[in-house]
Amino acid sequence: NVFVTGREDRSDLGQGTNIWVRKYNTNGVIQWTTTYNSVANSTDDGWGITVDIGGNVYVNGYDNRTDLGQSNNIWIRKYDTNGLVLWTTTYNSVANSVDIGYGITTDNSGNAYVTGYETRTDIGQGDNVWIRKYDTNGLVLWTTTYNSPANSNDYGYCITADNSGNVYVTGFEDRSTDLGQNTNVWVRKYDANGLVIWTTTYNSLANSNDQGYSITAENNGNVYVVGSENRIDIGQ
Repeated sequence: NVFVTGREDRSDLGQGTNIWVRKYNTNGVIQWTTTYNSVANSTDDGWGITVDIGGNVYVNGYDNRTDLGQSNNIWIRKYDTNGLVLWTTTYNSVANSVDIGYGITTDNSGNAYVTGYETRTDIGQGDNVWIRKYDTNGLVLWTTTYNSPANSNDYGYCITADNSGNVYVTGFEDRSTDLGQNTNVWVRKYDANGLVIWTTTYNSLANSNDQGYSITAENNGNVYVVGSENRIDIGQ
């Protein structure tokens, strides 16, 4: 079966964009479709989707809560295999600004991991990488964030877990103000409890925009990352 998420524009209903989730079978036949529109009738978007070992579906993205004075909140919902809602949870940072979930994955125990960013202009930091672990019932197990020394914009785009429960995240950190490098690919490994095991970054010779977009791990612990590097230094 194939599961897709994104958004649909329902301005015809005065709703803005709605989170859109659809399940297809192996032949491409639609099994079910579900959407979500927040109370604010504004911009809601689905970015990440995954399926656990029991066939349950997890979606993350953001919903707009300007009706509460909060801007975009990270939004996570769990569906059963038939598209019925099991639970929904959201996150709004203290800054009441833009918080977005981009990547989601599950482990062999049914725990869910989400990454994205939260805005922390309230403490002079810009956007911080945000990672949270939930149990199968949607209860928060731990949360960790990352703010680069530049106090600028740092994003988590994709997250994965290996068979040992270790978690890998990629995205970018902005090192433009302190190192003059712009955004660098950022990769970090956490253990199952959210403790940092290692971190690595990549800055191309152009000192321009380099970003990690997707990550996966093998059972033997090898990790693969894909993204982009900017090579304007060689006209590319």
